Amino acid sequence: MSSSRQQQSPQQASSRPRPEWDVLLSAAQKNDATRIRALVNDHGISPSHANGVGQSALHVAALWGHVEACRALLDLGANVHAANALSGATPLHMVVQPPHKASLAQQEQVVDLLLAAGADPTLPDHFGKLPVDYVVEQWQTAKSATPQAASLSSSSSSLVQKLQIAAPPLWTYIQQGQVANVQMELPTHPEACRKVVRNQSAGTIALEAFLQQCQELLSEQPQQQQDDAATSTTVTLQDRFQILQLVVAALGGGGEKGGLGRIIKPDSHQPQALQQMEEEWKDPPLFRVLDLLRDAYKQQQQQPGPSLLQPSEPSRLQDTIAVLEQAAILLQSLEQPQSSFQEEDDHDENNDQTAPTPNHHDNEWMERQARWLHMAARRNEVTLLQFLCTGLQWNVNLVNRQGMTALQFAARSGQVAALQFLLQQPGIDLHHVDHQGQSALQAAIVNQRTELVALLEEAATLPPPPPLHSSS
Repeated sequence: MSSSRQQQSPQQASSRPRPEWDVLLSAAQKNDATRIRALVNDHGISPSHANGVGQSALHVAALWGHVEACRALLDLGANVHAANALSGATPLHMVVQPPHKASLAQQEQVVDLLLAAGADPTLPDHFGKLPVDYVVEQWQTAKSATPQAASLSSSSSSLVQKLQIAAPPLWTYIQQGQVANVQMELPTHPEACRKVVRNQSAGTIALEAFLQQCQELLSEQPQQQQDDAATSTTVTLQDRFQILQLVVAALGGGGEKGGLGRIIKPDSHQPQALQQMEEEWKDPPLFRVLDLLRDAYKQQQQQPGPSLLQPSEPSRLQDTIAVLEQAAILLQSLEQPQSSFQEEDDHDENNDQTAPTPNHHDNEWMERQARWLHMAARRNEVTLLQFLCTGLQWNVNLVNRQGMTALQFAARSGQVAALQFLLQQPGIDLHHVDHQGQSALQAAIVNQRTELVALLEEAATLPPPPPLHSSS
């Protein structure tokens, strides 16, 4: 078999439009397999040639259900993954989406040929639809209005079975919390970790399973937790977290800006599907974890303290908090812009290179951080504030759109414990003023927070806290 018959990759197609090659599309429409072979073998036309809108000869042959033309093009190495510019449709989409030029029998034959040649039924078009979605729509629309409904139903069912996507084994292992199987499957089938099907991926499944188990644990009553702990043989929260760690590592996450998108939106050439997926995830995973962690901290504060008769022992709630904190640190490492850390890499003071301007993503990320810091300070949620500042190492001086810091919110709201904690933080800026020209001390005075005024005045007389960038 000649090299021209080798299957091309999804990226390999005729890279430059050649209008004179459109004769190949005409031959495909006429189902002239002999002409197709002659044009490719004798005239050097690429079997993957596409016209100005990305419609290839294989698209055309698939649309018309021309079995012989499809077979010839596939034998010659036509790209089965090519997506046109009109709707992002692949040849598999063209076979089954309206307007239907081919009979159901022809559709089945062409689908068989394309799948045998390696066509991927998991690739969505620009509308986020898979080929199987069009088959289901075709059957649902026509079954009640067509006298041959029974025949149509049978043929459509056969097409659905051919195009139906089975979840990769890896996904099943993740869903079921089978840590050992996930560990074995990831190295042997890494493509399953990056696959996106119907807005699902290994990352979304691992994350959702972890979050769901956290929610279930936090919603249980203490006595129910003890009973479950004594009898449970199901997947543990630590198992869920370990699987999340494994998937993150397989996706290559860690420190890279935008890395979190590799969980939500694994690497893909499917912009429409990824855009839809992004719209469904309103809150980044880190902040979804922080929501749960905040609830857990509140429950912890409401629990009675240890006594002589009932000494303190690690509870399931404490274990849940510990895992949630680990998860927050993991998820932050994937997306956190370095500009909002308290600790940054040392830099050469003589280096006159200006710092890069934060992009929209960085600005949005820091605005979210500021909202959380300010909420914790305003509501005196010191445990949460402590984790944000020391566990996640967020910049304690982040400001909101009014130029206010967490210290100013604590001072204005009269939150003594939060203010005391903030005053102990390295690099805290006592003298920062908001857009109204008001400092934390002035906010405390205006709001008649006498105790906080005293604390701030005392802090102003002490040596300044160490700066954010300290030399060793």
